[in-house]
Amino acid sequence: MSFVHGGMAMAAAGLAMVPLLIHLLNRRRYRDEPWAAMQFILSAVQRTRRRLRTEQWILLAVRTAVMALVGLAVARPYLKPKSALLSVGERRVDRVMVLDDSLSMRACTSTAPSALENARSAISRLLERSAGSGGFALVTASRPARAWFDQPVQDRLAFRQAVESISGTWAASDLHGALEQADAILSRSTAPPEAREVYVFSDFCERDLQAPPGAGESPLAPVVNASRIVLIRSTSDSRPNRAVTDLRVVGQPALLNGAAEIRAEVTNFSTHEMAAATLSLHVAGREVGRKGIGSLAGGGKATVEFHIALTPGAVHVIEAMLNRSDDDWLPDDDRRCLAIDVPARCRVLLVETRTAHGRSDHSLFYYQLALGGIDSAPTSGSPFDVTQVEAVQFRDVVLKDYDVVAVVDWAALQPGDLERLRRFVTLGGGLIAFCGGEEGVPAAALNGILPVRLLDVYQAPTAAPPPTLMLADPRHPVLGDFAGQQRNILGRAHVTAWRRIQPEANEPRLDRVIDTSSGDPVLLTAEVGAGRIALWLTSADMSWTNFPAKPDYLPLMMNLTGFVAGDRNSGRNVLVGEALSGRVSLAESGRIEFTLPDKTRQRAEPDRDEWGGRWNLRDTAEPGVYEWTRGAMRDAYCVNVDTAESDLRRADSRRVAQAFGDRAICVDSSEPAALAGETGVREWGWMLAVILLLAATIESLLGRLFGGAR
Repeated sequence: MSFVHGGMAMAAAGLAMVPLLIHLLNRRRYRDEPWAAMQFILSAVQRTRRRLRTEQWILLAVRTAVMALVGLAVARPYLKPKSALLSVGERRVDRVMVLDDSLSMRACTSTAPSALENARSAISRLLERSAGSGGFALVTASRPARAWFDQPVQDRLAFRQAVESISGTWAASDLHGALEQADAILSRSTAPPEAREVYVFSDFCERDLQAPPGAGESPLAPVVNASRIVLIRSTSDSRPNRAVTDLRVVGQPALLNGAAEIRAEVTNFSTHEMAAATLSLHVAGREVGRKGIGSLAGGGKATVEFHIALTPGAVHVIEAMLNRSDDDWLPDDDRRCLAIDVPARCRVLLVETRTAHGRSDHSLFYYQLALGGIDSAPTSGSPFDVTQVEAVQFRDVVLKDYDVVAVVDWAALQPGDLERLRRFVTLGGGLIAFCGGEEGVPAAALNGILPVRLLDVYQAPTAAPPPTLMLADPRHPVLGDFAGQQRNILGRAHVTAWRRIQPEANEPRLDRVIDTSSGDPVLLTAEVGAGRIALWLTSADMSWTNFPAKPDYLPLMMNLTGFVAGDRNSGRNVLVGEALSGRVSLAESGRIEFTLPDKTRQRAEPDRDEWGGRWNLRDTAEPGVYEWTRGAMRDAYCVNVDTAESDLRRADSRRVAQAFGDRAICVDSSEPAALAGETGVREWGWMLAVILLLAATIESLLGRLFGGAR
């Protein structure tokens, strides 16, 4: 039983293991069977993931290309191809047009156009032939030179309108300043260095190759930022021209008694002879004289003189005019005007230690006699009003009531008197300093007023004949009445003693008027501040010289006094472009208005300095008479053209090219090859712009196609 029970137990345990074995056997034989619906879903997911990844990569590449193209288009890349296969893209060159619009460029006849018209036509042809890319800039060369654009611009319409608006000026040319402006514009260009050019349109006359004041030896400014300089001559031949090149008053500087000698100069700027002409002189629009001028050879000059009477105490406008000639290309310079202020009387103050009445025992007796009167009773009709005071009375004198002060006894003046006298000269007064005579002249005390240091008195040797007086500068205004005389003039006056001088450092320039035959100066003039000083280094009487007894003493001293009294016409006659200026009382400085030659009105700019009121009229672009009316008073100023522009003779082409350097070529405006503007530089900016537009369009379509449904 026990055995049976044990077997049964084992059989029961074996039966218990059957399910486990069945499970293990069934697990080893298990396999995954795909479910049809899920299989389709997984396959769709895998295919969509690959497509989305491809779409995103394409969209990223297109957007990256768009950003890169934006940067490249802004940078405007270029290349210089080495073969024709690479010569794609657009030609790129920046050009600066220098257009001479000065007076000479306006010269023309009824049948021949002006050089300015030829130049503008040449610029238009260049603009049409320049089909490539690149910018244009414009600089006009009449003084002052003007840049119309800060840098080359792509707007060709604006450039063309600027060129068409230029009608020429009356000013002189300034190619030096224009080239400086052109070089500055090219320095700001974004074009490569080998694609920057300057085109100069001018008549290229001889005067254009002369260095302007302060420019050194070179007449033209160097252009360092241009790879090529093209000089386009706007006229093929020299043009004949005759002009009034000078109009001035000669003789007595003070226009004594209103008597004036007017000298006009006519110049033939042609290379051949020009026919006879007639020159007429007008005062206030009324003809007062007419003289004929014979035929002039090429480059010849003729001088014509008129003697007229002008009313003292008024401003007169004198005009010289040539008759019109068919072979004269520039009629604008056939007339010239001159404004002259004729003083009513010159007020002179004589200062010395002692006075005398009607006797010759005082030092300034001969000088006073030369001015036309003794004491305060001048000769009838004398242009000078003379007052004589002692040195002790000088401190009580109101100096602004006088035009000239003559001093002989400097030792009697106090330091305060010298300071008043210094200020009087600085503010525009005149001083005649007689520095001879007494040995006791305090040289140190005069250092603050005289522009020289007085040294010792030199005595001429008695064994030899005394030195004579000689003209040091025959062109000086004081010596106008002595023009054309021999050097040994002045009535053969001699001098036995004179003061030697030493010019002070940083003092005004001294003009020597009269010297001794031994070479020492006797009479000098200088401008100090707004006034003038004359230094007479020998005696005022006849103790050191016999000159006061000579006939030439009287006109010399009258002219000297008128000259020292000041140039009333200084700043009254200027050239086109220069500023008119003058002084006026502070009460009137705010209401100064001029009538210009074209009858328009313009207000002058008032100013104030240490000497009182001053006005300036800077806009003098047109020649003619500028009038200023104050109640019943009429004040006139004249503006003339620069006669340097009258010389229309052309310079040699080779010489012109050499003046501009080895990068310059000189051609005529009618030569089309010079206007091609060829360059090997190719610009890709326009192609990049087109590609950028296409790329942006594709990006928008792809974005809509790939991302719109998502």
